[in-house]
Order: sequence, then structure tokens, then C-alpha cells
Amino acid sequence: MTMPLGSLGLGPGGAVLPEDLQERLLDSQRETREEAKRRKDSAVRYARAVRESQERVARAPAPVPLPPVPAGGLRCEVCRRPLDPLLARTRRHILC
Repeated sequence: MTMPLGSLGLGPGGAVLPEDLQERLLDSQRETREEAKRRKDSAVRYARAVRESQERVARAPAPVPLPPVPAGGLRCEVCRRPLDPLLARTRRHILC
């Protein structure tokens, strides 16, 4: 922001900003602090969500092994379970 030097007051420590500019500066600083707090809170929530997700993964049961496919048999390209020859053209189960 630019302003003429004559609009600035003088005090013992140097130039003094006009009241309206001081208020705008304080508002800007307050908004910056609030944004920083929101970002920090968001980062904390994200870290907590990641940690909880990792804990859920650690507690999850081991995946069930896929059933064997007969020689020359087909597997669904989505769920990897055995596929009926009638569905060979689509290469997937109807609901996959």
C-alpha cells in the first residue's frame, strides 16, 4: 500500500500509521493466525485419520486365498475368482 508521507503521524519511535490502516493490519494479522490455526487443525485431523486407517489395516484379517482354477480355466479380471466359460467374452462376472 502506498500513501503520502504527510498522512503518517510522527511519534517517539518514528512514523505512526493512521487508525484505519492499523485496524486493517490487525485484521489481516488475525485472519492469518486463524488460517494458520485451521491449517494446523486440518493437518492434525489428517494425521489422525491416516493413523487410524493404518491401525484398521493392521487389524484386518488376512485375505482369503483365491480358489484354484482348473487347467485352461478363466479368471474374472476384476475379482480374480474363477469365471464361467459363458462369461469368457466379457472377461468378468456380471456384477464385477
